[in-house]
Amino acid sequence: SAMLPGIAAALNTAHCLLFMVTRTGEMRIRGACGKGIDELKSRLRISAEFMPTAFHAAIKNRIDVSIADVAKLKDASLPEGYRDLLPQVTKFIILPIANSKVSGLLYCDWDSDTLLRPAEMEGVKKLRDLMLPFFPA
Repeated sequence: SAMLPGIAAALNTAHCLLFMVTRTGEMRIRGACGKGIDELKSRLRISAEFMPTAFHAAIKNRIDVSIADVAKLKDASLPEGYRDLLPQVTKFIILPIANSKVSGLLYCDWDSDTLLRPAEMEGVKKLRDLMLPFFPA
């Protein structure tokens, strides 16, 4: 969580969230930086059951997901309540944190036309990798 404000400032994000898997298998926000964090922490979660969302694609396939235009996504491609909670978000990235399985997600979003340069994306991936020792194997 200590890295999130620095990541958010460096990338000029609206939100930088750290999701961690719970005992029930769902992903909940455990660290956050940005607007409306208290409501996001209490309401935004990723179901343990597979659904065809961008978040589940990152978890199931252990791949980084980058969405350049959230407006083009169907509601079913987002977690329940996402559009209500984050109506201004225009783009986001999801980076799974995985040892033997995905046990966390690093999520960053933007509410502007900010472009993420390749060097910045590589930097975020390296920071994500630094988090691996803190997640269950």
